[in-house]
Amino acid sequence: MHEFLTYSQLRSNTHLGRELSREQLELFDSRGVRPPTSDQEALAALHRLEEEVPSEFPILVKDAELVTLAQRLSKMPTFEQLLDRLQSHPMATRTTRDLIEEVAALPASEGPSYDGLRVLWIDDNPEWIKDKIGMLQERGAHVATAPNLKIAREMLRLTLPDVIISDIMRDGDENAGLNDLEELQRGNEFSGPFIFYTSRLTPSRQKAAESLGVNITSSREALMEFLRRNKEKDADRQTT
Repeated sequence: MHEFLTYSQLRSNTHLGRELSREQLELFDSRGVRPPTSDQEALAALHRLEEEVPSEFPILVKDAELVTLAQRLSKMPTFEQLLDRLQSHPMATRTTRDLIEEVAALPASEGPSYDGLRVLWIDDNPEWIKDKIGMLQERGAHVATAPNLKIAREMLRLTLPDVIISDIMRDGDENAGLNDLEELQRGNEFSGPFIFYTSRLTPSRQKAAESLGVNITSSREALMEFLRRNKEKDADRQTT
């Protein structure tokens, strides 16, 4: 959330021709983008940055009500859920206020069943995925985890997963997940559905996932919907 607010201020200052703060310049460095060294470079640098920040940022920043809400409520836990909802629905069909009201009264839903679904989840940050794994297990899924490709290969043989979920950045490598998938595809080690689940969904990552023929999301809801659909496809195949 802090990054979104920094990006919002950076974008505004760039379009107004104002000097960027140190924190705003550091956002360029953190995303591996060369910061502008003159006013003439500012817009081009902003466009390069927008290839590396989460894809929803340039859309959400245009909603003045949402930006104001972010400034006031950025530290509240429900706001993260609001952003998750915004990522999952077209902006043209859902208003900000609709989503605010929806998040304020989030129902305790039972959700879909994943009974019998075998999932292999590759991620070196178990705390970040702990609650998602718990939700899947509560609803009947069998989830095996691996922190890297070496262990993932062992788990592939042991668990025969229906679907693989993977992070992208791992152990300081910005493209670890992408490189791992390329290796699995070259060796024909897994032919089932694969999805990248990342906290940072950027245009460059979307293009990379598309080139590999797999899905990518930063939305928990989209992830769970992807798994639900694959579970239904498996059930249909078993009955035909």
